[in-house]
Amino acid sequence: MQNSEFWKKHWSASVQENKDIRHMSGWGDRTFQEMLFSITDIAKKLRLKNEDILLNIGCGAGIFEIAFSHWVSKIYSIDYSENMVKIAKQHTSSYKNISIIQGNICDIPFPDNFFDKILVHAMIQYLNDMEEVDIALRELKRVSKPGSIISISLLPNKDTKPEYINGFYQLGLSDEEITKKIEINNLTLWFDKDDLNRRVEKAGLMVIETGLPVSSFQSKYFFDLVITNKKSI
Repeated sequence: MQNSEFWKKHWSASVQENKDIRHMSGWGDRTFQEMLFSITDIAKKLRLKNEDILLNIGCGAGIFEIAFSHWVSKIYSIDYSENMVKIAKQHTSSYKNISIIQGNICDIPFPDNFFDKILVHAMIQYLNDMEEVDIALRELKRVSKPGSIISISLLPNKDTKPEYINGFYQLGLSDEEITKKIEINNLTLWFDKDDLNRRVEKAGLMVIETGLPVSSFQSKYFFDLVITNKKSI
């Protein structure tokens, strides 16, 4: 099975197993305060404006849609999982400026030069390989307006993978639980910063900021990219 199909089933199962919107979207047991700090940090990195048309790729259960609905003119969202799309639509049904459909970052179902801002949060690492990452970056270039801002956040840092994996042995987990977590993380793409920056440039985009998540734990193992498509901003 390709990685993307594994993750599609994984997140679909998460919808069935959890009623908490945080768990459905992969936020775990993070507190409201922690979530608010992360959402605010991403909004700053995207430089959201009232007139913006925003695309959120990998919408999960709709947390960012709800948070950003009053900050922008329109939000379009896609997710690879049909179940996630269904749940996100339920959570956002009362918001008139949110539209959610099933879609794939490697074939974004929108026209060229359409979006002012694009968010790709904790998602691109679930593609099959770096070839698909290249395809995804070209698609981000295609659908974004000149000078638009794209935030690709919560990217696993390849340099920290051994430390991250070793941390499972400190959690008091069973051997079976540790094995499962290691298998899942080996299906995840871990990124070399320099290599990813080169791929961004090759796609016709430009990195304007390499930063860290605001969560102290996440900042040890993940990084964020803010990019644009080369028109000065």
